[in-house]
Amino acid sequence: MQSQLAAGNLNEIPWTAKLAATHPQTTSDNSVAVTTNIRAVWLIAKADCAAGLAAALNGPLLGFLRSAPGFAGSLVLHAHKEFRSVMVLTFWEQSAQAAQTRWEEFSAVQRLLSPLVDVCTRVQAYEGKMSAPNGRSAFRSNPMNPS
Repeated sequence: MQSQLAAGNLNEIPWTAKLAATHPQTTSDNSVAVTTNIRAVWLIAKADCAAGLAAALNGPLLGFLRSAPGFAGSLVLHAHKEFRSVMVLTFWEQSAQAAQTRWEEFSAVQRLLSPLVDVCTRVQAYEGKMSAPNGRSAFRSNPMNPS
């Protein structure tokens, strides 16, 4: 899948710093990992609507989600071979928020996405770990709260 998140230093992404401030862990090889709570929503865009769906997910939807309590960020993935296949990962501060914030069912989201989406194929909440390679400082400091 193609990601709309650059694979650079994770410290440059504000929501990873937000998560790192609440759930940092040092692994056995001294790299740093962050446990995060994720809601994954799989969508199939209508024919000729994939670009419009991407714009809606990264624009108005993101603006809407920013007001949700515990929202920490999102990642939109498009399949390389089938651009209509989209997975939206939303990151949450607490597991209950990932499981219970059914943003894909909110009426405002339905109005936004229904002209663009053929079907929502699956929704699942996860606990995940994001890690930085040994020697990288991706989660060692919080750029939002320097100390």
